[in-house]
Amino acid sequence: MRLTTSLGNVAGVPTGVILHRGQLTPALGKATWLSPQEQQASDAMDGTRRHEFRASRALMRQLLAVLLGCNAAEVPLEASPGERPRLRKTSWRISLSHSRGMALVGLARQPIGVDLEWAGRSVNLAVARRWFGAAEAQRLMAQPTAEAARAFLHSWAAREAAGKARGTGIRPFLQAWNHQPAHQTLITPSGDSLQVRCGEDQDWVWACCCLGKPPRRKPRATVAASL
Repeated sequence: MRLTTSLGNVAGVPTGVILHRGQLTPALGKATWLSPQEQQASDAMDGTRRHEFRASRALMRQLLAVLLGCNAAEVPLEASPGERPRLRKTSWRISLSHSRGMALVGLARQPIGVDLEWAGRSVNLAVARRWFGAAEAQRLMAQPTAEAARAFLHSWAAREAAGKARGTGIRPFLQAWNHQPAHQTLITPSGDSLQVRCGEDQDWVWACCCLGKPPRRKPRATVAASL
């Protein structure tokens, strides 16, 4: 794992946030440093789901071991299936997203949510008309098809990240919230807003949302994308 003082070719990361993008490799899927609970949960899974569960937990533990200065098996991580990961005995908060064999891990000292979307995925813009506000949907539909698809992924990823940060899931951030990419925010007609950073890293669209202000300390390191 390569540590640097910046996030390599990924720009726009919020202050005090560590992002790591890494492949869910076969080696991670066979890692031996999962917790007994993670091992037991994965034993009940099959195929791709089992690999993604094991590899994503192994990746989080590998990253956190570097940050916390401990062995990967000793990381105080709770990451049950279907639940957002949590850390005990540390002020770090964690969020995970994975897509098509790639994972994005976000770490901060305040509530954080991240999302990762493959930029080449097929997009049905009718989803925007159904789940986004009328003004945002019209703005998307007015763009050329390829640009509209990419803008949709940014808007969707922003909502996913916000839902993870607040612990509510994406549904509250659909029609009532409007994504304003120029200002990196989600906003409601009543004026409520959340800052959500979005960006692109090679073939991937990512989003990161942090709640509250970061503490006045510098992160120990930022982990560069590992491909």
